[in-house]
Amino acid sequence: MQLPPQASSEDQYNERLEKLMELANIDWELASETLIRTLYAEFTDQQVREFTGLLRASVEPTHFERMIKDVIRWNADADAASLSTPTLLLHNLNNPNFNMADTRRVAGLIKDSSVAFVESAFDVVLLAQRFFFGDDTPDLIEPASLQTATPPEAATVHTILFTDVEGSSALTDRLGDARARDLLREHERMVREALKAHGGSEVKTMGDGFMASFSSATKALECAITMQRAFAHHNESATARPSTGSGRAEVIRV
Repeated sequence: MQLPPQASSEDQYNERLEKLMELANIDWELASETLIRTLYAEFTDQQVREFTGLLRASVEPTHFERMIKDVIRWNADADAASLSTPTLLLHNLNNPNFNMADTRRVAGLIKDSSVAFVESAFDVVLLAQRFFFGDDTPDLIEPASLQTATPPEAATVHTILFTDVEGSSALTDRLGDARARDLLREHERMVREALKAHGGSEVKTMGDGFMASFSSATKALECAITMQRAFAHHNESATARPSTGSGRAEVIRV
């Protein structure tokens, strides 16, 4: 199991880490708490205090910058691509640090991977117990009331289709918010029409893109072709560049 789905610094590095390194040199107490609140947005104040205490006990302020620089250099793409063990990737829908594009990239690296979409950190614990021990395992964290929770549906193989409007931020800068939003609405309409026509299920909308599921790889490819033709026809007079991509995996939704 992997939480969050990451294989290199490409999946996690951003400008906030650089700012945290600067802050740690000025105020380690504030920097350590900020890091925990950023990584675990769904934590309660008590959980933040406990994890911040663990971080401070584990890392000296003077070593924090070196730790972050090591993280930036980390790259395990080759190791991920060589994995033959079935791997469950856990994507927390309610944590802003989880990026759908990162999950998509790692799922593409690991051949025998499944993706589970969860709503909270506790769902991860519950799913981990079921994944390793089965549904009859007593819950180790919460009281018995949760032992009767409905188990997740059995995993089935689906083909996942992603759509994306390339350069959407630049498009907004060029056209302005109103015109760019109108263009994205047209993109959404064309995508949903194609999904309906080819039996696709909309899983998630990501601002300028979609994640959709198909029971058949053929249907997904036919839908992608339909979308691309519709986009090409529309783009004769527009400046957006929608794109599509697909992959086959076991998907579990909790």
